[in-house]
Formats: sequence, structure tokens, C-alpha cells
Amino acid sequence: MYENLILLGAGATAAISGSSLPTAGNFFTSNAEWSDHKSDFPHLALAYKKVEHLKNKSCDKKSVNLTDIWLFIDTFTKYHSVITYNSSYNFRLLRLRYKEYGNSLPDYLSLRYFDSNYNELYADMRPLPSRLEKYIYHTFPRQDSVNYFLILGGWELKYLNYRTYSPDKETNDLYVKLLEQKNISVINFNWDVYFERACQAKECSIQLALNDNEQHDNNIIYLCKPHGGWNIQHVDNLVLPFRALSDSIEDCFFDRFEDGEVRPAMIPYFLGPDEISEEHGFAFPNVGGYFKVQQEVMKKMFKAAKNIVSIGYSFPEDDRHVLNLIKSIHNRKEKRLLCILKGNDEEKNRIKKIWEFNDGNNSFDYQGNGFNGDSAEKIASWIKNE
Repeated sequence: MYENLILLGAGATAAISGSSLPTAGNFFTSNAEWSDHKSDFPHLALAYKKVEHLKNKSCDKKSVNLTDIWLFIDTFTKYHSVITYNSSYNFRLLRLRYKEYGNSLPDYLSLRYFDSNYNELYADMRPLPSRLEKYIYHTFPRQDSVNYFLILGGWELKYLNYRTYSPDKETNDLYVKLLEQKNISVINFNWDVYFERACQAKECSIQLALNDNEQHDNNIIYLCKPHGGWNIQHVDNLVLPFRALSDSIEDCFFDRFEDGEVRPAMIPYFLGPDEISEEHGFAFPNVGGYFKVQQEVMKKMFKAAKNIVSIGYSFPEDDRHVLNLIKSIHNRKEKRLLCILKGNDEEKNRIKKIWEFNDGNNSFDYQGNGFNGDSAEKIASWIKNE
């Protein structure tokens, strides 16, 4: 891996779209795919209303964001599976979640709240009609209406993300300019394939780092996708990345058919790698194996890097697997970090605290005006003047 590491977050995707695409924080409030097509996603729309109601009851005035919905659907699905089917797998996952999050989970996701308000929470959870012409609405079993609702709500959320960040959306040339920088490793936290398609347009060789012991080739950009994405197929219980990383799963194949299911491999957040390695990896070794390897590759990239450029990635609390990884790097204060975000001093100071940079430390640079036409040149100059 290279000494120069670039991190790509949701802010980078927003920038290359001219701010027409949302980030996780404004995913529902600034997303035309959602506001104009809610009837396509009926299970998700009702789950959204439930979370909005729960947040209001707990005096949380913040808008419902992507993580709020992921956590509600996923946590309640696991809880329902435990009390209905005595699922030991989901019981262990719930224990890991509550252990990792502790009091930082909203009260309405606590076991106490679930136990006391279960009937209210699952009220209206049943199969709902959708305008989407997808087989999954007919092929997924309906015997358990609550489970059907939750699984379809989660599927609709993934599909909404796919439609929102469709591979065919128009983008500007910011990524192409960025690729003037040579000898870089890239950790792409986004599910989209806009960076990979920029590499194709620029005729840059790019390789998904799947093996921790890969030989180093200076002519290749090594890519890590720890959250999966449109170019990482999840077929039944197998993960099958496309050979050409600029390729993407097609809309018509994003579905559950009679003989199997095809979707992108997607993980919205981690508790830490524990859920993947200890539980998911045990029950679904191929799927868990991909994400476990990506976690190891990411760790190797961080450790090898001398210059780290974070574009649109703010080291959010939800990415605990990344924060835990940073804490494990004993010489992190010796690394150089350039953050390119649309942020303020509060955000800047939060990131400094994560990395334990002291005031006046010249190893940390923060540019709060976002990823723009001047960024590629500034990045090249910053790396050169180490």
C-alpha cells in the first residue's frame, strides 16, 4: 500500500454531483427520489413515520436521518426474531449492539422500551402495496407479517439508496482531477461507483484489495470498500465483486426471485468488526469474510499511510469500526491529515480530538470550504510539501 491515502465520504459524492445528491444527514430531507416517490417505498415510509414519532416523544428535535432508520429497522428486526423464534444468532447480535452502544442508543431502541411497547411498535406492520414492479414483494414469505414488513422496509431502504446514487447520475470532473495524483490508496466509504467510473474515464488501473498479502504495484490504485457497494454483488450467501470495478449491479437484477436473491453487498454501519467476525462471519462465512478482509485491508492502509487526505469524510460516530481502528494505531499523531469538508470549527476540533492532534500541530490541516475545483491542486501541493 502507498504512503498517500485518500478517504472518500458522502461529502465527496455530494460535491461531484454539484450538491444535488444528499449525505446521510439530509438523506430524507434533500432527496428527490424519496420526496417524489414515497409510494414506491410503503414499508419504509411507515417505518420513517414511526421513527419520527419516537424521536418526537423523546424530545429529539433533529430530523430523521439515514442511521436513525437503519438502526430502528435492524434492531427491531433482531428483537422480533428473538422473541418470536428464539433466534440465538440475533440474540447474540443484540447483545453485541447494546454492549457497544450502551447509553448512546436512543431510549426507544432499548430492550426495556421494546418489552413495554412492543404492541404499539408493531401496530400496522403488515404487507403493503408498492408501485415497484419487483418480485420480492411476492417471493418473500408472508406468514409473519411483522417480519415481512421489517425485511421489506430494509430492502426498500437499500433500493432507495441505489436509486438515489444511481450509477448513471451525471457528475462533474472533480474525481478525474483528483486522479492526477499518483501513488495513492483509496478507502471509499460510499456505495456508489462514481470514483471507479472516473478511474475508467482516466484509464487508471484500479484493483479491489481483497487479500492482505497482495504484492505492491506502483501502477495500480488499491481500493478498499469497507461498506460494500453497487460493484460488490451479494448473490444469496455469496459476495461476488465485479471484475471491472466500474461495473455495477443493474436495476432489473436488484430483486428476490424464485430461485435466489441478488443485491449489492451493503453494510450501513458497524458496531466494530465484532458483529462481522464473531457472528455474521460465523453464520454467513462468505459474506462476513468479505467485510472482515476489507476491515483488515483498511487497517493496513491506515498503518502504511504517511499522508492521509479525507474528502467529505468526517469520521462520524456511526463508523465505530473506523474510530476503533484509529485508536489502535499507536503512531497516529505522527501521520499527516488533511480534511476537506464543509464544516466548522466544532467539526474541526472533534476530528483533532479523535486523532489526538495538539493545537499548533502542523501535521493537521483542515479546509472547511469543501471539495471543489481547486482541491486537487491543493492536495498535490500539501502532499509534496510534507
